[in-house]
Amino acid sequence: MNITLLDADTREVIESVDDPNPAIHELEIRQQAIMFAPSFTARIVKLTPHEENEWTIELKIPLDVRRAHTPLPGDRVRFRATAGVHEHEVTGTYQFKRHHSYVIFDDAEGEWEVQSMWQMKKL
Repeated sequence: MNITLLDADTREVIESVDDPNPAIHELEIRQQAIMFAPSFTARIVKLTPHEENEWTIELKIPLDVRRAHTPLPGDRVRFRATAGVHEHEVTGTYQFKRHHSYVIFDDAEGEWEVQSMWQMKKL
C-alpha cells in the first residue's frame, strides 16, 4: 500500500510511505494517519483514494510547527541525496528557493535541489 502524506497548505509531499500490508477499509488508513500526525501536531484534512492500495493523506500543519521546520538561507541542514542508485545522508547549507525546489550547497560545494522543505532537517 502506498501512502503519500501531503502538506495541505503548500501541497508539498511530506513523506511517501510504502506499507507492505494492504488496507481493506478507510478506517485503517485513518488510523495510520493518526499515528503520523502527532509528530507535526497536524490535523488530518482529507483522505483521498487513488487506485487500489494507493492513498493521499492531507495534513494541516500549524504555523509554529511549519516555522520550526522551515530553514532560512544560511541554515545548516541534513537531507537524503540520491546519486544514481546510491542514497546518502548529506549535510549542507540551505541557500534559496528556485521555482518549486530548494537549493542546498553541500560541504564540498556541490549543489543539490530537493522538492520539498520537509525533505530537509535543520541542524
